[in-house]
Amino acid sequence: MRFNLSFLALISSATAVPLTDTDTTNTTSTILFTRSESYKCGGGWICGSHDHLKRCDQSVNHYLVRTDEVLYGSAGSGREKDGACPPESHFACKIFVAGADHCARSGNEMWQDYQDIRNKKKGNCNGGRNTCGTKNWGDGCRTTVDYVAYCDPKQVF
Repeated sequence: MRFNLSFLALISSATAVPLTDTDTTNTTSTILFTRSESYKCGGGWICGSHDHLKRCDQSVNHYLVRTDEVLYGSAGSGREKDGACPPESHFACKIFVAGADHCARSGNEMWQDYQDIRNKKKGNCNGGRNTCGTKNWGDGCRTTVDYVAYCDPKQVF
């Protein structure tokens, strides 16, 4: 029988360690799982074009509503908006939430995700072909910075 270390590493990295968090007002306990964030640089073909990092910075700094209120969510989240970009723009850089139905974020959390995507020690998506990128939160949800063909004002603030 041949033992494969890479398979063992894959299994151990996918296993979550349960932690018990007991609520003192309720007799039930909740299982918490550790989750690890991951990053991926890249996106649509326009992400590698000249001067697009500045346009992504503008979307985050001028169109994202920076509050702690959870305003943004994935398509099935029930939130009205999924992200931010210049309204009625063609080929606009957009920061948005995607993934499972429970995925939702505040503007401040999305702003921090954008910083993490750009950070050299984390995502390192810093321009050129790496202008766009994704931060996976580790729970089936992600924040993505990518170019969209059209920024519908009904889908963003």
